[in-house]
Formats: sequence, structure tokens, C-alpha cells
Amino acid sequence: MGNFSNYPNGFNRGVSIRGIPILNTYSGNTYWVDSRGASNGEGTFQRPFVILQLALNACTASKGDMIIIKAGHAETISSATMQE
Repeated sequence: MGNFSNYPNGFNRGVSIRGIPILNTYSGNTYWVDSRGASNGEGTFQRPFVILQLALNACTASKGDMIIIKAGHAETISSATMQE
């Protein structure tokens, strides 16, 4: 099986179109956060986590995971830590 693109090593700075990142070029998972989401969200775009800490807990250290906060999210954060 050969390469599927002319860029077999990917894009080390990601890819964006008009400033919007194309997320499937990143090596890790993408988690979404929106305080207006479902109370039992899964971190997906359709069912985002409601607080940042849930997204941090879902991330795996050094794997390139990304957290995106949706516009309109509101949360008071006194501290946030990633648990390994």
C-alpha cells in the first residue's frame, strides 16, 4: 500500500481553511466543551462536555489531544489540572 497523499508525514502545524482548523489532521482526539450542552456529554461536537475539567480528564498526555471550547461557553475556573 502506498501513500494516500503527497504529504505522507502530515502537517506539523495542522491545516486550516479561513482560520478554521481541519481537525482530522491532528494525531490525537478532539474534545468539545460547551456549558450549554447535555449534562452527560461525551466530548463530541454534538454532545460536548459541559466543563473543561471533563475534557482534561479525557485527554491522554503527549498524544496530541485537542480541546475546543465552543463560542458561548461560560465557566468559572479556579484551577484546572490534567490527571495522568
